[in-house]
Amino acid sequence: MPRKNTAQLTLFPETKYEYHVFVSPPKNVIEDVAGLKNKLKSMIGMAPYNETPAHITLAAFDAYESADVKENIRNAVSGLKSFPIKIEGYDTFANSNTLHLKVINPETLDDIAFSIKSQKRLGNRHGKPAYSTLNGK
Repeated sequence: MPRKNTAQLTLFPETKYEYHVFVSPPKNVIEDVAGLKNKLKSMIGMAPYNETPAHITLAAFDAYESADVKENIRNAVSGLKSFPIKIEGYDTFANSNTLHLKVINPETLDDIAFSIKSQKRLGNRHGKPAYSTLNGK
């Protein structure tokens, strides 16, 4: 929460939070991914964090509590019109065991992610966009 008087200095360190901005795919995609995760879980076992529903990660960043994160994200996506997201299969990220859905038309998502990360006072934790992870990372 932003300080009421920004001209007044605080004696205490400001709290920094970790934020993740997601897009949820349609219900049928979420259900399909859940089925795939259950199948994998029965075959190889999976960590508890793999219970995260399918999603598209637009941004992951750290920000101080004084950063108006909601307003910054609102500014980044204001005026945005609906657009299709095409998903075709799945893949893994390089140097990672993270299984993710393949977005075959990521241009609009890249633009939104860039816009969110370029807002003032929002630090970028990951140098690359990350799309719809199956394990929540």
